[in-house]
Formats: sequence, structure tokens, C-alpha cells
Amino acid sequence: MDLVELTGVRVARTRDDLRLAPGEAFLGGGSWLYSTPQPGLRGLVDLTGLGWAPTEPLAAPEGDGGLRIAGTCTVAQLVAAAAGWPGADPRRTSAAALVRDCAEAFLMSFKVWEVATVGGNVCLGLPAGAMISLTSALGATAELWGPDGERRVAVTDLVVDAERTDRRTDEVVRALDVPAAALTARYAFRKVALSPIGRSSAVVVGRLDVDGPTPGACTVVVTAATRRPVPLRFPALPTPVELAAAVAAIDCWYDDPHGPADWRAGVTPVLAAEVLAELAGGAGVSGPGAAA
Repeated sequence: MDLVELTGVRVARTRDDLRLAPGEAFLGGGSWLYSTPQPGLRGLVDLTGLGWAPTEPLAAPEGDGGLRIAGTCTVAQLVAAAAGWPGADPRRTSAAALVRDCAEAFLMSFKVWEVATVGGNVCLGLPAGAMISLTSALGATAELWGPDGERRVAVTDLVVDAERTDRRTDEVVRALDVPAAALTARYAFRKVALSPIGRSSAVVVGRLDVDGPTPGACTVVVTAATRRPVPLRFPALPTPVELAAAVAAIDCWYDDPHGPADWRAGVTPVLAAEVLAELAGGAGVSGPGAAA
């Protein structure tokens, strides 16, 4: 798609370069920006010139084995980084598999994988945003840079509705920070679509913490089927009845050509039950609140 009203592109080199002029917008990978008309867009501010490392260990005080994913990290870079996690720490095998599962749920060509950014996908706020599914399940926190400072928002709070986020126009996602416990947790992933290669209609990710402050705690995150990510949190593995009740209480089902709301509300409990069964069938977890 040609951006017919575009008059210039400038490359951001420092934080001061992030101040937008009228008619400007931030450019990460551009896979969405160039795919649809952008009326009124006069200029782009290229974030890749900031030179952020795609992934790196979290610095203190959020460190202790956590991971920082740059807003400009591409899907391909994240997949490549995750592929090396099990070799460095076998406890990260499940998290690495989740990264691949979510990336493949993107259903894009390898060319798009090479340019689409994690931060950009989250900022779009699309219900089927695969990186929203991933970072929500990982319990990631977004660090937002704006003209007047920075703030931190959990991804599950950043995405507030379909194609709506809490990010202000003049803010950029500097990074998505993942706590250490999320990298050693066990995950189960389920997805359904109306066609074998169609956009995700419902994605359910289950997470069972093994390490960290709450070993044995379970979180089931519903995305794609809902207008925003919905985390269902439990102090231990829930019973099937408890999980079904939590899913039934969801009140933000999404309706679009990729699936009607009532159908999504019907298939999500099935996926959630499969996720729970997979987590329950794994190795036991010791610690406070652990499931029997």
C-alpha cells in the first residue's frame, strides 16, 4: 500500500527524537502500517534507529532471570532467541515452545515475520494478535516512553478493547518485560479457526508456575475470542468445574467474520478444558498452593 500523503521519514537516534510533529506516526516494522490507507499521515519516525537489542536479560530491580523484549524486536528475532532457551536452561523448554506456537498462530509469510514487531502487534490491539496472546500469557509488562516520562502497564491492562489500547499517540513501547518465573513455567496452548489457515478465532493458553513467588499458581488466558485479553487466575490448578465457571463469566466475546460471538463462547470452554487436562497431566509442582 502506498502512503500517498507521506512527505518524509526521519530516523530516531535518541529519546528526544520521539517527539511527534503534527501528522507524524511511529514506524516499527511497518507490516500493518503499509497494508492499509493512512489518511492524514504526513511523516514517519523510524524506531529501528534507536538500536535496541531485540532481547536481553532484565536489569535490576526487575531482573533475576527475567527477559526484556524490545518493542522493535521482530517476530523472527524472538522465535530465534527462544529456540536457544532450552539449551541454556532446560526449564525454559515449555516457554520456548509457546513462543513458536504463538508465532505460528500469526499465519503470516516468512517475509512478514522478518519485519513485524512484537511491540507493534501488541499496540494494534487486534483480538487475534498473536503477540498479545504470548505476552499476556507470559505476564509481560509494557514499558511505555512518552514526552513527559515513562510508565509501566501490564499487557493485559494495556489492551482495553478490540483495536484499542491504553497507549497514547505520543507513546512508544520501549520494551515488554517478562518475569523470570514465566520463563520456567509450564504451558499448554490451544487454538481454533474457522478454516485450517484462517485467522485465530479463539486462543487459550494455560500457565502453571513452577518457580517464583507462587509455585503451583495457574493462569488461563483467553484471547482472539474476546475483545481484550482475559486472564483467569487461580492459586492452584482449578477443577474443571471452577475453570468452566470462570470462562462462563467472560462478558467480552468478540464477533467478526472470523467467528460469531456465540460460537466463540461455545468453543472456548472446550479449549480451556483441554489446556487444563494437559497441565494436570504434567509433572507435579511443589510449594505453597501446589496442586495435588
